[in-house]
Parts: sequence; structure tokens; C-alpha cells
Amino acid sequence: DTAPTATTTAGNGSLSGDYPITPQGGGDNNYEFQFVDGTLTINDLLSQTITFPEVSDIPYGEAVELKATADSGLAVSYEILVDQSTGQGTLQTEVLSATRVGEITIRATQKGNKDYNPAAPVDQTFNVIKRSLKVTAQDTTRPYAEANPEFGWLVGQGDEGTSGEMDSAGVAVGRSG
Repeated sequence: DTAPTATTTAGNGSLSGDYPITPQGGGDNNYEFQFVDGTLTINDLLSQTITFPEVSDIPYGEAVELKATADSGLAVSYEILVDQSTGQGTLQTEVLSATRVGEITIRATQKGNKDYNPAAPVDQTFNVIKRSLKVTAQDTTRPYAEANPEFGWLVGQGDEGTSGEMDSAGVAVGRSG
């Protein structure tokens, strides 16, 4: 058994254009080769590569700046691969805001220009994780032997994030007089 070979009319100094790739030769005791020509396209565009650093897991409601770069210096674009993601987010240029807990896959692309070929896309997958939510019962007092008042709650994330108030009827546990 012998592997087929392929040749082309293009050489190292060939100009931009399309050149035939012609397979030939080879043999096998079990197969009869049917050769189909291919095409070698030479262009004078430069190659480029995307570097997309790992994205750490982020809490729900937070935003992260995506920092992929192309070695050509051209701007990188991003898209959320919805069919590969259980989490959700929104993209504003290079900033992703996490809008639902789960796994998100982001694809970085660079489509090239008159000087550069498109770069191979690069994907990064990370998790949007649950955010802590602190619920604190508001202190209150009542006179002895009277009914308990309604209780209020302070709801916040324990940080500089969103907070609010919520009223709720509560039942005191223990001695009420």
C-alpha cells in the first residue's frame, strides 16, 4: 500500500491567486482511488491571532470587561453563544452584564480587513454565580401584653449594590405575654 501525493503549480514566490492541487499516485489492495482536484488560494493578507484571557466566574447582576485582543491591533467583537449557554447576559461593546445564573460561553472574533485575514474565533466559558442577598429583620418594640406589630425587613446585598425595604406580617416565636 502506498499513500497518494499531491502537487501544485504554485511555489514560494507565487503571486496571489488560485492554483490547482492535483492528487496522484498511490495504491491500495482494497481500494481504487478516485482523485478530485483541490484549490490552493494564495493571498497577500497577513494572518492574525486572538488572545482571549480566561474570564473568572461573576456574581449575578455584576458586569465584567472582556479583554480579548488581536495581534493585528484590530478591534475584537464578542457574541454570546446562546445555544451553548444556560446563563444569560447582555453585551455592550466589550462589557458583559450577567442577567441570569448559569454557564455562559462568549466568542471573540476579528473579521479582518484589507491587510489581515479573519482570525480564528476563540471561546471562553465561565459561570454566573448566585449573588448573596442579606435579609435583616428590623428591630421593633411593643408594649407588654399587646399583639405583635407587623415586622419589616431590610433587603440588600451587603455591599454597595441595590437595597430596599419590604413589609411583611410576621409571627413572633416564643413568649408573647
